[in-house]
This record gives sequence, C-alpha cells and structure tokens, in this order.
Amino acid sequence: MTVEVTRIPDKSNRMLALDIVRGYAMLLMLVSHSSWWLDDLDYGVAYGWDNMIAPNLRAPESILGFILQLATPAFFLLGGFSIALFAHSRRRRGWSEWRITRFLLTRGFLLIGIDLVVMNLQMNPPYYTEHMSVLTGMGICVCLMAWLRRLDWRGMVVLALVVLLGTQFYYHSLTAAGEWPREESVLRAVLLAPSVEDMTWKTQFPALPWLPIVLLGFITATLVLRKKMSLGKLALGLGLSCLALFAANMLIGDMWSLYPDNPFIFGKHPPDFAYLSLYTGLAFLLIALHNRLQRVSLTKPMKVVSILGQSSLFFYIIHVRLIEIISPFIAPLQLPALERSLLIVLAVLPVTVVLCVVYRFVKRKHPQSVLQYL
Repeated sequence: MTVEVTRIPDKSNRMLALDIVRGYAMLLMLVSHSSWWLDDLDYGVAYGWDNMIAPNLRAPESILGFILQLATPAFFLLGGFSIALFAHSRRRRGWSEWRITRFLLTRGFLLIGIDLVVMNLQMNPPYYTEHMSVLTGMGICVCLMAWLRRLDWRGMVVLALVVLLGTQFYYHSLTAAGEWPREESVLRAVLLAPSVEDMTWKTQFPALPWLPIVLLGFITATLVLRKKMSLGKLALGLGLSCLALFAANMLIGDMWSLYPDNPFIFGKHPPDFAYLSLYTGLAFLLIALHNRLQRVSLTKPMKVVSILGQSSLFFYIIHVRLIEIISPFIAPLQLPALERSLLIVLAVLPVTVVLCVVYRFVKRKHPQSVLQYL
C-alpha cells in the first residue's frame, strides 16, 4: 500500500508530519527548560564531558528526561528538512541559486547574533551571560548548508558519514585516553567540542557533530522532492535503520559512547553515536507515524502542535523569556518539584501558542521583513 505525503492545504505546501514532529520538539524543549529556575529538579538532559548522570528509571523525572532528550536531534534533523524545502520552493518562484545561498547565510548569521545577544539577556543579575546555545550550532550548520546543499545527494551521504565517523572517533579517542579538552578555545568549542573548564563563552552544541543530522534531513527531503519517494516509507526505513545501528552499537559493547560503563548514559554535549542514532531514529519514526495517520494529524490538537512547529525559531526565542518571567511565581509554591515544573509549562504554553499565531499572521502580512529569516 502506498503511503502518501501529507501536506498542509495552503500555498506553502508544507509537509504536515514534519511540522507536527517539530512541534513535539518544541514542547519537549519547553518541559525541559521549565526546570531551569527550579533548584530541586533536574531532568538529566544535559550530559557532558564531565557530567555523568546515571538516570534512575524508577523516578518519574528521569523517565520524562529520557523522553525529553529527543528534542535536540529532532530540531537539527528537521532543520535539514527545512533548508531543502526552502530551497525547492524558492527555485519554483524563480530565485537564483546565489539568492538562495545569500538568504541562508543571512539567516545563519542572524541566528548566531540572536543567540549571542538576545538569548544571553537576563532579567536579574548578571543581566548578560556569555553562553552559546543550540541557535549558534544551528546557525553555523545553516551557513555550511548554504554551500553544501549544491552537492549531489550521494556526495552528501559520503560527507555525512565522514563527518560523523570523524567526530565520533575523536570523542572516543579522548574518552578512552581520559584526556577531555581543558584549554579554552572558542573555535574548537563551537565547531567540535566544548572544554570541561571553559570560563567564557560556554557552548554545548558544537556544529560539526550535529551537521550529519542536518545533512540527513536535507538528503531525505531531497529524495522526497526530486526522486518522488514516499516520505512515510523513507522515514520508516531510516528510523528503523538508525535504531538498528543503536542496537548493534549496544550489543558490541557501546563502543561509540562517551560513557561505555553505563549504556543508559548518552553523551549530549557533545553528542555521541548512541545518543544520535537512538533519538534520530525515534524522530524519523514519529514522522512516518504522522505521515501515515493523516486523520490524527488533521485534528485540532495536532494543528496546535503544528503551529509551534511552523514557528519553531520564534517559539525558541520567546519561551525562555516567558519561563523566566513566570518561574518566580511558581517556584516558591509548596508542591513537589515535578508538579511545579509542569505548572510552569501549563502557564507558558497557552501564551506561546497565541504569540506564535500572531507571529505567523504578522510574518505573512510583511513577507519582506526581518521575520522572513525566522
């Protein structure tokens, strides 16, 4: 039976399954970040070189944290999809390749600028922090994809494998030797690996280990758009393949993990192979599921989720500020930490949905404004 690609019935002709899964990623980010101002709650989603958190799967917050880790891989994977869909739609409008490249470069640098300026502002002392979040990693990937998108998809597959294996070999070698980076280097931090002792410009999302995931999303979208392959079948096959690679890695001794002594500890900062293969596979399976269940995808709750997905970058920017505003009112309540975290989510979510609807309306009214880059 042929699985058709589900699309939103509007002029943009976007793939609805992709918007929904991107919306899921935004919701997972919201839940994860809701604990930032709660001193007594840690979902355990920030594993790093020197942050070996062993999840306690008997604790509700650890089980939830295990799910929340899907957000970042889905964000980067769907970022690759978006770049391919954007380039395809602009070619149909008559844009030149240089104009598409220039737009993507502008967007990438704007994301980095927003990260360094807007996302580092705080309402309380210190009013400015020196931190580079996921937007810097994504911005660098967008700038790289502005040029790499011109490669044949087969060349992209080779490049993705080379970068993936190269970065994972580097991490594995450092871990095996017990010599994690300690000296400060902004260039190494934003491209390859953060230091365990960075004092300024802390970063957790180096671009190169995430680039293969962006390339994978771009390649998948390219095969759907140019080769007329079924999104559902392709996503299902890739999802199962990623999970098979994860299972094989576990069976042979978790050799590509930063923490081989515990198979449930995944390296996220930077990402190790176990983390990338498991959660990228799950993201693909969610895409396949929503592509197949068209009636479910068209229900009102899913339409709300898709709105968040269509406004993902705007959502990311505003949800942090809203959490910071609302948390001081909920954090002191005499309730369990997990309940206070979910209360913050329930308070922030309706506001973000309304703001995302307004943002989409304004963006459509002013298509040539700076909002086009978000």
